[in-house]
Amino acid sequence: MWGTEIDLADGLARMSAAYAPGSLNASQNLPGSHDTARFLHESGGDPERLHLAAVLQMTLPGSPGLYYGDDVGTTGSEEPASRGAFPWHRTERWNRTQLERVRALTALR
Repeated sequence: MWGTEIDLADGLARMSAAYAPGSLNASQNLPGSHDTARFLHESGGDPERLHLAAVLQMTLPGSPGLYYGDDVGTTGSEEPASRGAFPWHRTERWNRTQLERVRALTALR
């Protein structure tokens, strides 16, 4: 179950208070990695949740890390599905809106 905006704000405030500023600024912001199911899979396939995660990732303190394919909306459950190859030759499957949003957010960063 997804929480409310208040839950998010409370969680972010608690996280910020739990770490020294230097540690917080050096932390990695990883919505997904090869060790977890893809964020898009975990969020029920909702591209708007993936976009919100990218907004938070690129605007919160810390170092954002893009797991390959998250920028084009790649999905996959637990290993080995989370480690599928980047769809270089299947560009028709890319979520172009997500790609442009990630480009804009990285430029903002």
